[in-house]
Amino acid sequence: MRKLLFVLLVSSFAHAQTALYNNGSIRIHEGGELGFHTNLINEMPFDENLGRAGFYGNRNINISGFMAPTFYDVDILANGGVTLDVGINSTNNTT
Repeated sequence: MRKLLFVLLVSSFAHAQTALYNNGSIRIHEGGELGFHTNLINEMPFDENLGRAGFYGNRNINISGFMAPTFYDVDILANGGVTLDVGINSTNNTT
């Protein structure tokens, strides 16, 4: 029984999906850069940013949550694509 429980526990972690979960306060200051190589779950305001946010990688990146993040500059260079379950806002440049 213990062996079965161990196998079930290990297999559940093997399929876990990673993400940056914002339920507090994140801000990108002027000149700052933040690169996302994983999913973004945004549950709180993520605005008043003055730096650059980028979405990079070979796997699909999913942006979801309750609130649309607002970035100043956005780079989207994700070969696997970016899936938007919630929109994103850009107040300056998007490349």
